[in-house]
Amino acid sequence: MGKSGYSLWVTALSLWASALSLWVTALSLWASALSLWDTALSLWATALSLWAPALSLWVPALSLWAPALSLWAPALSLWATTLLL
Repeated sequence: MGKSGYSLWVTALSLWASALSLWVTALSLWASALSLWDTALSLWATALSLWAPALSLWVPALSLWAPALSLWAPALSLWATTLLL
């Protein structure tokens, strides 16, 4: 094999190494993206777990306010009617 054959062989190996490097970089970026996605899902789950007790307190509070609001609605309607007169 002459000097040009050796040069072609080295060039081919260099190109293959570059392609492999790009592939490893792509895999690394993909793994980083998955890690960020996992972190985001974990934070979202934590936020939901913190909101769940608050929501469990709000639901009974809203069920107590609903009858009060149903009493206020006719009163507000009557008051609005008197303003229009």
